[in-house]
Amino acid sequence: MMSCNASRHRLAALSEAFGKKVKTGSAGRTPWSVQKPILVGTHRVQRRLRPTRYTDADPYKLLYVDPDRIEYHVNRTSSPRVFGTVSGGDWDQQREPIAGVDVYESLVQRFRHGAPWEDTELYEALLEEPTGRLWTRACESDEERLSRLREIDELHQAIATEGYLTQRELLGRDAGATQSLNNEACHPVLNEVGVNIGRDGALLWRHRGLHRLSIARILDLERIPVVVLARHREWQRIRDRVRTRVSGLEETVTSHPDLRNLT
Repeated sequence: MMSCNASRHRLAALSEAFGKKVKTGSAGRTPWSVQKPILVGTHRVQRRLRPTRYTDADPYKLLYVDPDRIEYHVNRTSSPRVFGTVSGGDWDQQREPIAGVDVYESLVQRFRHGAPWEDTELYEALLEEPTGRLWTRACESDEERLSRLREIDELHQAIATEGYLTQRELLGRDAGATQSLNNEACHPVLNEVGVNIGRDGALLWRHRGLHRLSIARILDLERIPVVVLARHREWQRIRDRVRTRVSGLEETVTSHPDLRNLT
């Protein structure tokens, strides 16, 4: 007969395997009203079985942050991106500046300096294999490239004139258009800018919304909604201390967007 500990470990392993598939947001066509209770329930089970590997936070809660605080990215296979996970290691130290990414640099040239798309790095890159890039959506023809660049122009114009709207707000306004522009496998509600939080509290771009983040920075917006995909283990420990009201933490730490309303 299987021991209690063995049963617990087996259940935890099954939960983790199921959760990794589901919680990356890969069931995009399933209605959100069906997905959300499954996702939340899965996370609660995982948190109960392995409290050090899963956060106490709501994995699907939007945080509102200054986009200028997202200075670096950790978009690489060694960096976790499953909603609600807590992970140790040095993945958060392998950060690179957003300002050096071809998408960001090209959008700066286009929207700050008025450059034609043809003079940007993105113009040629869209027809190249995306190997090693932060984005994987390549175009197969000049027509598709022009359409993609036109979408970016329209996105910039919409954010500049109407403000930065959440995906839920966009769904309420025009569900068909929002669904069609979602090139991710996830449900549009989850298609917000996705960040990880490093051990020092740094907001590190990880997945989804790179164009929106770039435009928000270019327009000097004060805040945008983001979702936290994963937290470093050391940051989660700080979060635990704040939640349990351990004294001695600096105000600059407790004022962090991820720690608001915990005390």
